[in-house]
Amino acid sequence: MASAVPLPPHGQYIQAVRESCKAAREKANITISADGIKRLLLSPSFTGTFSRLRAAHGMVLPLNFPSVASELNILSLLSLLNFASGYRVPLHEATGRGAFDSIRAFVFTLFLSDSTGAEGDLLSARGMKSIDEGKVADLMGVADKIHVDKPHETIPGVVVGELGGPVWEVVQMVTKVMNETGDVLVKGGYPDLGSFVLEALKEGEKARKDKDNEGKVDAECDVILERLVRAIPAFQDMALVDREPVYCFKKALLTLHAIALRFGSSPNPSIPVPRTATLPIFSDNVIPSLLIHLGVIDLSSSTPSLGLAQLFPRTDVEHTLEALLAFAPHTPKEHTKAVPKEGPVLSVEQAYTLRAAAIDACELIVSTARHLDANDLQGPNGEDFKWLKDITLPELDAWIWSVAKDRADYRKLPRFVLRKTFRILTGPYTTNDTFSDLRKVLTDSMKHAMKAKDKTKSTAIRSVLSEIYNADKTQPSPVPSSGIVSIIRKAVSRRTEAASEYEKAARPDLAEQERSEADILETFLPPLLSATEVERVLREVIAEVNATPGDKRALGQVFKAFYTKVDRSSVDPDLVKNSANKLLSA
Repeated sequence: MASAVPLPPHGQYIQAVRESCKAAREKANITISADGIKRLLLSPSFTGTFSRLRAAHGMVLPLNFPSVASELNILSLLSLLNFASGYRVPLHEATGRGAFDSIRAFVFTLFLSDSTGAEGDLLSARGMKSIDEGKVADLMGVADKIHVDKPHETIPGVVVGELGGPVWEVVQMVTKVMNETGDVLVKGGYPDLGSFVLEALKEGEKARKDKDNEGKVDAECDVILERLVRAIPAFQDMALVDREPVYCFKKALLTLHAIALRFGSSPNPSIPVPRTATLPIFSDNVIPSLLIHLGVIDLSSSTPSLGLAQLFPRTDVEHTLEALLAFAPHTPKEHTKAVPKEGPVLSVEQAYTLRAAAIDACELIVSTARHLDANDLQGPNGEDFKWLKDITLPELDAWIWSVAKDRADYRKLPRFVLRKTFRILTGPYTTNDTFSDLRKVLTDSMKHAMKAKDKTKSTAIRSVLSEIYNADKTQPSPVPSSGIVSIIRKAVSRRTEAASEYEKAARPDLAEQERSEADILETFLPPLLSATEVERVLREVIAEVNATPGDKRALGQVFKAFYTKVDRSSVDPDLVKNSANKLLSA
């Protein structure tokens, strides 16, 4: 589960996606066929449709928005909720639409039903925090599809309906993610998700202009990605596979690219537009499944204990592969009403292994395209395929995802299924979790570290757990999450200071040990609110308590009101104090 997965090191989020996925694919002994890649790139299926589908991510919003901020909010929410792909078949049966189309219809209905921007607006932070399962089911149009029939416990022959089934699980997932995200936004002082994303975009823009980042193509997106992932649990798309973390971050990466697609073509965009051409792909269940069917990902050599080799019907049958790689005209989905065939149901470990393989495979596909020789770039009928050298990873992602919907024969191909994904949507923890959640995260992480013989990690975590247990003895009830966060922050601070002292004493070996432990412990911490975020909440609080500039006697009231809105463990108290003094001295 994601709750036991540490976040990547600061400034290395995109790198962590690439490296963890490559490592997971290689460890699972999954083969990426070099011949299969070249055959796909030069196939009529690819060359005949790529230009039409390379930007078709389905994120086009046919709505009239009152402002750019409103559109950004909807675009961000649509990306955030793009996670129900394992429910394609039951959603088709319930609504006649697939997973993404069902989520998109829900988001559109949210916008159309209440787009006033008021506090009660379901698109606002408070609205997201308060929406319930009944409202979600109603807006999704599935209120009559969320019950299952079960025999009455005491009356023979009588059947009663109770909440349950796969469509109910989707409703639960959507509700949980909206509530959880809304709670984070409210505590951070943001009116909606779009406002938070906009602030992250501005931080990314600063990174792009920083001279220290010259030549670093991913620096801007890495800042934005880290901000989104660290703050919003539903963006923490990661899992442990064989005790090693695998990072996909599909929804957060898709958010960045959707913004680039929508606003990047404007000569003078009103918001910062990230440069996303080099991002890893946005891997879900569609892309790995299709790459298996198209002969790129070969599971026959995979580690037997993973149980991957027999998941899909044989994909190496020549006449089947030849038909799939041939050109086929677009066939509108309206002409194909049949419910798609359910694919194999996978465990979390299996699903993340295949998603990781797809991410690494696409890196290899683009690299292969870059190195095609002149003979390859000349089509059998004189076509010029030089454009293949310029394809990007997001374009490749869009083609695979879109062609899976575009062709009738591709729509019939089974895709793997991962259900109840809301269990792994939340990240390491949030500060309002129960104390046992964070303890469990630390305890499980220590166990994993011990099994992996990672002495540095197990030692660092064991030390913190010892401090927590000692703190328990000094109070009537166990230390809550906020208290545990404080303990971890102090432990990080001590190690950082010790590293500096060891450096002064010319002991780089000990300094590195302290720094390594500090980095490990820091992954269990929520991000501190930025100076901008702290100042925004302080301004709200100052207005609420009617504190006037120059009235330093009101500091107590301001602090009291501030900490009713913001968890103490999520801010630097010195920053809060200095910012409050500055605002009241103005």
